[in-house]
Amino acid sequence: MNPTTFIIVDDDAINNMVCKIAIERHFGPSEVYSYQDPNAALEAISIQFASQNRPVVIFLDLSMPHMSGWDFLERFAFLEAIPQQYTIFILSSSTQFADKARAESHPMVSGFISKSLTEKKLAEAFKGLPDAYGVRCFA
Repeated sequence: MNPTTFIIVDDDAINNMVCKIAIERHFGPSEVYSYQDPNAALEAISIQFASQNRPVVIFLDLSMPHMSGWDFLERFAFLEAIPQQYTIFILSSSTQFADKARAESHPMVSGFISKSLTEKKLAEAFKGLPDAYGVRCFA
C-alpha cells in the first residue's frame, strides 16, 4: 500500500473516478478519498486526516458551486493543527492564465495540473516531492 493518502476535492463525480483510476494505475494500491462537497472535505481534513502521520496530497478543483478552490484554500489555511505533510495541487479545466499564475504563486499550492489527470501528469507533478511520499514516479 502506498504510504501517501490522496484526497480529491471536485464537484464532478466522473472526474473524481478518473483521478482515482489514474492515481491507482500510477502509484499502485492507494488510499484515495473523493469529496464533491468542499465543506465535507475540510471537515474530514480537520477531523480524520489531521492526526494522520503520513503525507497527504490534495487535488483541488477551482470551479465548484458554493465554494471555489480559492475559498477552500483560505479556509484550509485556518484549520487548527494542520500538519506540514499536506501537498496541494490545483486540478482544473480552467484555461485562464490568471488562474494558473495564481496557483503557481500561491504559498500552499505545489502545482497546477490541467484536467484530466493522467499518469504522465502525475509523474511530472511528483518529480519534485520529497522521498517521504514514498511514491514510485514513472515518466
